[in-house]
Amino acid sequence: VHVIAGSVYGEIYGKERDYNEIVLVVKPVSGDVRPELSEAYRQRIADYLEPLRLLNTKVSIVSPVYVGITVHGKIALQNQSPEEIEQVRQVLREQLDYAYQEKPFGCRIQMDRLYSLLEAQEGVRQVYSLSLEQEGRGARRQENGNLYLNEDALSYLKDVDLEFCERK
Repeated sequence: VHVIAGSVYGEIYGKERDYNEIVLVVKPVSGDVRPELSEAYRQRIADYLEPLRLLNTKVSIVSPVYVGITVHGKIALQNQSPEEIEQVRQVLREQLDYAYQEKPFGCRIQMDRLYSLLEAQEGVRQVYSLSLEQEGRGARRQENGNLYLNEDALSYLKDVDLEFCERK
């Protein structure tokens, strides 16, 4: 669950929201990769919160926006072993997939940090190139390649398209 001021949520989507509104972004517990709130679940949450809210506060309950991220790149590995390749994939999962993050909503994905984390892995010799391709409306890309997720967005690792090679 992530709480967003109505005015902030309104700025994200270009719609005016009341000053006294809060938006609860709720990712339901589910085995699905990108679960959506059912109307019954949404109503149950609303019914629970109704006696607890302040009289002049409006509460909206929404599902997260999911942003799929595909990683493209070229990485030189020491031995190109399955263990080294899995180690690289694990770093990408930990940095790009909401299921592995402590504070996943509205996170910032920094390319320089991703490069550093990958190059710090024992079997990685060098990261020659790395780029992220986003799918979904929940993020903005900066010129430096960083991605900024909206406050209501969660990222997930959609695909890994990496070429592994020996160091030149």
